[in-house]
Amino acid sequence: MIQQLKIRNKKTITLVSVFGISILFLGLFIENKILIFIPFGILTSLIFSIIPRLLYFILIATIPISVVIDFNGGLSTDFPFEFITIFLMLMVWLEIFTKKNSDLKILIKSPIFLIHILLFISALISTLTALNYIIAIKYTLAKTWYLS
Repeated sequence: MIQQLKIRNKKTITLVSVFGISILFLGLFIENKILIFIPFGILTSLIFSIIPRLLYFILIATIPISVVIDFNGGLSTDFPFEFITIFLMLMVWLEIFTKKNSDLKILIKSPIFLIHILLFISALISTLTALNYIIAIKYTLAKTWYLS
């Protein structure tokens, strides 16, 4: 797995490492939890963008240990499963739109993709006409995962 990284510029890696460690210690010093997790988020994003297959195995492994977190009585999420799914969705769409091959054309012509687009449009319409917007937006976001 380490051989797949192919690191060429050691000065850049050292600079990024020192920057990440300094943000980590700054977060510990001022007791800011968000600053503590920023270096880990950047590191995991880089690792998973280089080795995306690892993220699929982690996604499958987190299914049994996912915990439901309730935000305000009406909105809940499965942690960490749904966040990993969102990250995978973003990675798939970034890869599709940055590639210069015909994957996007093949995808658009697929009948399954067209059915999912119709499902997403119906979710958008139901979100616009919903009485509880928070639950409707959560439902629409859940339907965007199927597009990936």
